[in-house]
Amino acid sequence: MSNQQQQNSSMADAYVLPFEQLRMTDVESVGGKNASLGEMISQLASTGVRVPTGFATTALAFRDFLKHNNLTERTRLLGRGICYSSSLRVSIYRIGHQIS
Repeated sequence: MSNQQQQNSSMADAYVLPFEQLRMTDVESVGGKNASLGEMISQLASTGVRVPTGFATTALAFRDFLKHNNLTERTRLLGRGICYSSSLRVSIYRIGHQIS
């Protein structure tokens, strides 16, 4: 297995990734904002633009957290009850309390 394949494999199994390892191709794993920060670090740091370093938690970490705490099905069912109107904040607040 090549170094690149090993790195891709370890990234796929990771719960936390430093921004420096992220690119826009990682949106599915870490979301758009985190991938954008990684891209900015890789593209702009050498030009002198300072981008804060940090880390991203991955979608895998979130899914495994839900599974470990038996929340996957519960959140899916409660998510069906979200009212996408002016009362969205109230709906999410109510559902959050039902989950906890």
